[in-house]
Amino acid sequence: MLNGNEYKIEITVYNESDQSATSDTEIFQTSTRPIITVSIIGTINSFSYNFSATYTQAENEPLRNYIIYLYNADKNMIGQSNIKTILPMEHLFSGFEPEKIYYIEFQATSSKGLTSTTGLVEFDVFYLRPKMNINLEAKNIHNAGIELSWYIVQIIGETDGSQFINNEKIDTTDGTKVNFDEGFEIEDNFTLKLWIEQPYQSNVVDQVDLVKLNGVNGTLYLQYWDDDKFHMWKDVDGLKSHWVSDKTSGNSFYVFIQQVGKDMNIISEVNI
Repeated sequence: MLNGNEYKIEITVYNESDQSATSDTEIFQTSTRPIITVSIIGTINSFSYNFSATYTQAENEPLRNYIIYLYNADKNMIGQSNIKTILPMEHLFSGFEPEKIYYIEFQATSSKGLTSTTGLVEFDVFYLRPKMNINLEAKNIHNAGIELSWYIVQIIGETDGSQFINNEKIDTTDGTKVNFDEGFEIEDNFTLKLWIEQPYQSNVVDQVDLVKLNGVNGTLYLQYWDDDKFHMWKDVDGLKSHWVSDKTSGNSFYVFIQQVGKDMNIISEVNI
């Protein structure tokens, strides 16, 4: 029998008197098992990565569904995607630790119900964590003593595959987004200092958000316009307010966003 065909079968049995009985006709199909190929991974130099694979089937039977599994160095499963039905075959895993070995596995099922797997595909992870600044305060106390105090909060963002540049900055010019949504909460006034290089220049028609801050007290949007000024909007239940920085020309900037009560400040400086 050849794959990709439909067959039917009948079974006839005879007794010693040559009397016979024939079964009902049973129809069945033959199909080739699909082939799943993982794209070359190599070394991952980020804490997140979007894994992808390709699906092929000799008789062009479409994909029914697929699932992706993640394993640690001991080949114990530590993560999996939900069951997906739409191509391309891909999934984003995060939380990789540097100098560790992992394995990825794709399993896919064809419309005929045949399942194939890539097996466990090994890859390693290597990246350097960006340096973290520490605010340290020193106070003289009696008996020639010094009291040191500091407060550190490390907030790690998640991306869909971006990489560090010089171990201290992320390139988002390709549309990559970085999300910081865990490990902190700001209820009152705040000051946020941003270091931005080569920002996209928006205009009245084409407006691109560089930074978006969501909170219970509204949403802030930061843009850099072709007037060489940073523009910030605050949207509270559909009511928008607008602030503009002084004109700042260059390729690298420090931008300060400050909330004081119900008012906002925005200051921009060229980083020379």
